[in-house]
Amino acid sequence: LDIGPFLIASTLLFVVFFALGNGSIPWLITGEMFTQGSRSAASSIVVFINWAANLTVGLVFPLVLIPLLTTYTFLPFAILLLIFSVFVFLFMPETKGVTVGETSQLLQERGWMN
Repeated sequence: LDIGPFLIASTLLFVVFFALGNGSIPWLITGEMFTQGSRSAASSIVVFINWAANLTVGLVFPLVLIPLLTTYTFLPFAILLLIFSVFVFLFMPETKGVTVGETSQLLQERGWMN
C-alpha cells in the first residue's frame, strides 16, 4: 500500500487550513492592536517571532519528530494548533468594527496592557 499521495495531501491540507485559520493571526493582530506610532516596531517583533518559530519547526520536524513518532508525526502540531485555537477563542477580543483605541481598552480590561 503506497501512502505517499495521502501524506502529500495531508501536508497540503494542513498548510491550507493553517494559513486560512491561525496562521494569519500574527500578521493581522499587530495592525489592530497597536497605534500607528508603535505598529512598525510591533510588526517587526511579530514577524521575527513568526519566522523563528517556522525555522524551529523546519529544523526539528525532520530530525526529531519523524524518527520518534513515525506514524503520528503531525500529532504535536495538531495538539499545538488546538491549544492555540482555544487560546485565541477564549482570550483575544473581537475587533471587527472596533477602533484601535477601543481594542486597547478591551486588552487593558483583560489585563494584557498597562
